[in-house]
Amino acid sequence: MDRITELRAHRAQPQHATAATEGEAAEAAGVGAGEQQPAAVESPIDWLRIDAKRHAARILQTVKLRAFNPRATEWQRMHAVAAVFHLEHGHLDPTDKTRHGELISWLDRQRYLNGRGLLDAARVSELDALGMIWSKHANAWERGYAYARAWAAHHGHLAVPATEKLDGYAVGAWMRRQRKADNLTPDQAAKLDALDELWRLEPDWNRSYPRLLTYLAADGTLDGPANRTGLGDDPAFRPGAWLRKQATARTDGKLTEQQTALLDALHRHAETVTG
Repeated sequence: MDRITELRAHRAQPQHATAATEGEAAEAAGVGAGEQQPAAVESPIDWLRIDAKRHAARILQTVKLRAFNPRATEWQRMHAVAAVFHLEHGHLDPTDKTRHGELISWLDRQRYLNGRGLLDAARVSELDALGMIWSKHANAWERGYAYARAWAAHHGHLAVPATEKLDGYAVGAWMRRQRKADNLTPDQAAKLDALDELWRLEPDWNRSYPRLLTYLAADGTLDGPANRTGLGDDPAFRPGAWLRKQATARTDGKLTEQQTALLDALHRHAETVTG
């Protein structure tokens, strides 16, 4: 019998593993008598070769596992924490390490990555949307502005008392510095104007002038007894006394140009209405 015929005959015979061979394999695998040998692990490439439809679920699971990125998921989780903090506080500058230690550390990490050009542009944009302060030293003004914006959102104005603090930040002192500053950029001034056009005025004057406007809108007048009270929801306001105080300040040259212009505008409006 030639070699080809011999090989064909061999392939035609059933292939049975002998007991000795099986025993040797079990011994090599460390499987004792009576123990079942572990099933051979299929290769993902074999699934594709055999029947892709049959193993579709397992193939999909494998793809998902390979595509899963724990760091991406963690970033989204912490971004959500940052968004909640911003929603509750109106800024993204946590300072309480006991309550917000994890968020503080995460934000510091984002600053580090961004400073080295390692933070994806899309993530930078997402954090910018929350008012991210990338450098507390280089962006000190932006940090103060973030607190001022949060204050204005809650109170409706920037008449912040000088000693007022918000989440530990001295927002009152910051606003006082802005009122006295003569080096604000046009962009900075515009940002504060957008929050409150009267932000340059002293807090007491800033709070009283809108009260006078409300009083006049409720059919109050600029003339009348000094001790007359406010109307509607603000009976504690004394418009007559406040107006007399402003007249004295004008005579003494203590009113700013903005204050004088605002009061003159009221008188012109009153003359137009009565005329």
